[in-house]
Amino acid sequence: MKRAITIQNLLDSKIPTLDLDGEWYDAFGCPQSTGLWLIYAASGHGKTTFMMELIKKLSETGKVLYESYEEGLSENLKQTVKRTGLSQIRNKVQIAVDSAEDLRRRLQSSRNIRYVIIDSLDMSDFATVKQVNALVEKHPSKLFVLTAWAVGKQPAKKLSNSVLFMANQKIYVEGFRAYSKGRSVGTKGYYTIWEQGAEEYWKFK
Repeated sequence: MKRAITIQNLLDSKIPTLDLDGEWYDAFGCPQSTGLWLIYAASGHGKTTFMMELIKKLSETGKVLYESYEEGLSENLKQTVKRTGLSQIRNKVQIAVDSAEDLRRRLQSSRNIRYVIIDSLDMSDFATVKQVNALVEKHPSKLFVLTAWAVGKQPAKKLSNSVLFMANQKIYVEGFRAYSKGRSVGTKGYYTIWEQGAEEYWKFK
């Protein structure tokens, strides 16, 4: 049985947060830097570009493991890396296409990885919420960022919907804006992925 704590213990505890600035802070405030995030969007709204920009931001404070389940190690991924400037931080990001079991082994042996990006949950071989939760709980000092497909404003698949309830930070992408739907929200509440595309999309909404 885990030890119970007092209210004072909780207030005195130091919970790690991301020290965001600029438009990142305006969108997401100071979210917890460990635990579980879910980013979800329909196709063509800028989710992949946002994820690459997030990887660049996270790499400022730690090593990133990017699990490329959707694109694999493809020419398309290569071009995306070039287009979004990810090639500038090549020593801070590892790219893999692991099975769920291989990912567990990799994280066990590579303790310097601070951030884990799973793109996407829908294309991975994680089958249950219990599997996802076990991975996150096994590595309490890491941040797991999962992406998922969406239909309308909700994740498309049952597993992703269940993970949405677990996630301490939820980010919904639509019209080249990434909206904070989680526990930490900045004064603006969204991050603009592509200014021109967002203006064209939202001017008729």
